[in-house]
Amino acid sequence: GFVALGWIVAVSALRARRRKKAEDAQRLFTLQLLTHELRTPATSLRLSLETLRSDFDQLPETSQKAFLRMCEELQRLDRVVETSKTYLQSEKSIPSAQAHSVNQLVAKALEGHTEYVTFTPLPLDRQVSLDPYWTELCIRNLVENALAHGKPPVKVALSHERDTVMISVEDQGSVAFSSLDEMTEPFRKDKKSRGLGLGLAIVRKVVHSMNGELGLRTQPTSFFIKLRSST
Repeated sequence: GFVALGWIVAVSALRARRRKKAEDAQRLFTLQLLTHELRTPATSLRLSLETLRSDFDQLPETSQKAFLRMCEELQRLDRVVETSKTYLQSEKSIPSAQAHSVNQLVAKALEGHTEYVTFTPLPLDRQVSLDPYWTELCIRNLVENALAHGKPPVKVALSHERDTVMISVEDQGSVAFSSLDEMTEPFRKDKKSRGLGLGLAIVRKVVHSMNGELGLRTQPTSFFIKLRSST
């Protein structure tokens, strides 16, 4: 009886794993297909808007407002395409790391958000071995997540202890999920979210590839990235 029961449980678990693997593969294929299909209309829209841009001053005021809304929506579409492409690329490998100023890198990642985000750099700057593109993308994802789903004020701060630099992104909102593992599962998102549910999955994958650590504290909500410093 116990042997048969154990066998049934083992077979059920194996089938569940195979089913999940097949579902993940289907999701990845769907994302690849969507990303490919979205690039064509995004490029076409961009070319059309560039044509209209030269005649912007001649457009009526209502048409100018509509044109600016179209530009904003195109930027959103570009972000969706870039997020999808980034997730697919992160399935492969992250480029080799080089030493960079962590103060300068975080400041650059926050360009465009300085009106809504306060930044506290290190009093004494440190060099960290990382890839700047992927690190900036991680920081922007965390900041945009805080701005979209958290509550102000949003604070980004750097701290240093021994051979570790920590980048923290804090807001005053609450967490809708029970654990970081649940939050960083691909395509997992809050019901109110309009995104793809890939932002935190990308962040965790990239941070781990750089031998770093992504962590979460609550009350207030604070995501942090730990990286080894070079000096």
